[in-house]
Amino acid sequence: PPDPSCSRRFRFLSAHQALVITDLHMPGMDGEQVYRQIEKICHEKNWAPPHVVFCTGFAPPRGIVELAESQRTSVLIKPVGTQQLLTVVTQVMPLSPAT
Repeated sequence: PPDPSCSRRFRFLSAHQALVITDLHMPGMDGEQVYRQIEKICHEKNWAPPHVVFCTGFAPPRGIVELAESQRTSVLIKPVGTQQLLTVVTQVMPLSPAT
Protein backbone atom coordinates (compact mmCIF):
# COMPACT_ATOMS: atom_id res chain seq x y z
CA PRO A 1 0.00 0.00 0.00
CA PRO A 2 1.11 3.59 -0.56
CA ASP A 3 2.88 5.40 2.23
CA PRO A 4 0.27 7.73 3.85
CA SER A 5 2.85 10.54 4.02
CA CYS A 6 2.93 10.52 0.20
CA SER A 7 -0.41 12.30 0.01
CA ARG A 8 1.31 15.64 0.66
CA ARG A 9 3.10 15.11 -2.65
CA PHE A 10 -0.18 15.75 -4.45
CA ARG A 11 -0.52 19.38 -3.41
CA PHE A 12 0.24 20.32 -7.02
CA LEU A 13 -3.25 19.03 -7.82
CA SER A 14 -4.88 22.03 -6.18
CA ALA A 15 -5.35 23.13 -9.81
CA HIS A 16 -6.03 20.96 -12.83
CA GLN A 17 -2.94 19.71 -14.64
CA ALA A 18 -2.92 18.54 -18.26
CA LEU A 19 0.35 16.63 -17.94
CA VAL A 20 2.24 14.93 -15.10
CA ILE A 21 5.75 13.49 -15.48
CA THR A 22 6.83 11.04 -12.80
CA ASP A 23 9.31 8.30 -12.12
CA LEU A 24 7.92 4.79 -12.07
CA HIS A 25 9.95 3.55 -9.08
CA MET A 26 10.03 5.82 -6.02
CA PRO A 27 10.26 5.28 -2.27
CA GLY A 28 6.87 5.12 -0.57
CA MET A 29 4.71 4.99 -3.69
CA ASP A 30 5.28 3.51 -7.14
CA GLY A 31 4.19 5.07 -10.42
CA GLU A 32 0.99 3.05 -10.71
CA GLN A 33 -0.04 4.12 -7.20
CA VAL A 34 0.71 7.74 -8.16
CA TYR A 35 -1.49 7.33 -11.23
CA ARG A 36 -4.35 5.85 -9.19
CA GLN A 37 -4.09 8.66 -6.63
CA ILE A 38 -4.15 11.31 -9.37
CA GLU A 39 -7.12 9.56 -10.98
CA LYS A 40 -8.96 9.56 -7.62
CA ILE A 41 -8.31 13.26 -7.00
CA CYS A 42 -9.44 14.16 -10.52
CA HIS A 43 -12.60 12.10 -10.11
CA GLU A 44 -13.38 13.82 -6.79
CA LYS A 45 -12.89 17.25 -8.38
CA ASN A 46 -14.71 16.32 -11.59
CA TRP A 47 -11.60 16.97 -13.69
CA ALA A 48 -10.42 15.09 -16.75
CA PRO A 49 -7.36 13.09 -15.68
CA PRO A 50 -4.03 14.42 -16.95
CA HIS A 51 -1.81 12.50 -19.31
CA VAL A 52 0.87 10.86 -17.16
CA VAL A 53 4.36 10.21 -18.47
CA PHE A 54 6.22 7.50 -16.54
CA CYS A 55 10.01 7.50 -16.71
CA THR A 56 11.84 4.31 -15.80
CA GLY A 57 15.18 2.61 -16.16
CA PHE A 58 13.52 -0.80 -15.93
CA ALA A 59 10.98 -2.77 -17.92
CA PRO A 60 7.58 -1.36 -16.92
CA PRO A 61 5.16 -3.70 -15.13
CA ARG A 62 2.14 -5.05 -16.99
CA GLY A 63 -0.29 -2.58 -15.34
CA ILE A 64 1.72 0.37 -16.62
CA VAL A 65 1.99 -1.14 -20.10
CA GLU A 66 -1.80 -1.56 -20.15
CA LEU A 67 -2.26 2.07 -19.05
CA ALA A 68 0.10 3.21 -21.82
CA GLU A 69 -1.88 1.22 -24.37
CA SER A 70 -5.00 3.12 -23.26
CA GLN A 71 -3.27 6.30 -24.50
CA ARG A 72 -3.80 8.05 -21.15
CA THR A 73 -0.17 7.50 -20.24
CA SER A 74 3.23 7.19 -21.86
CA VAL A 75 6.34 5.31 -20.76
CA LEU A 76 9.83 6.62 -21.44
CA ILE A 77 12.88 4.48 -20.77
CA LYS A 78 15.81 6.24 -19.08
CA PRO A 79 17.97 7.91 -19.93
CA VAL A 80 15.31 10.17 -21.43
CA GLY A 81 16.61 12.50 -24.10
CA THR A 82 15.35 16.03 -24.57
CA GLN A 83 13.92 15.28 -28.01
CA GLN A 84 12.19 12.14 -26.75
CA LEU A 85 10.52 14.09 -23.92
CA LEU A 86 9.63 16.98 -26.22
CA THR A 87 8.00 14.57 -28.69
CA VAL A 88 5.75 13.09 -25.99
CA VAL A 89 4.86 16.48 -24.51
CA THR A 90 3.93 17.97 -27.89
CA GLN A 91 1.81 14.91 -28.73
CA VAL A 92 -0.11 15.37 -25.50
CA MET A 93 -0.17 19.16 -25.46
CA PRO A 94 0.07 20.42 -29.05
CA LEU A 95 1.36 23.95 -29.33
CA SER A 96 -1.27 26.38 -30.46
CA PRO A 97 -0.30 29.26 -32.73
CA ALA A 98 0.31 32.55 -30.95
CA THR A 99 -2.55 34.98 -31.18
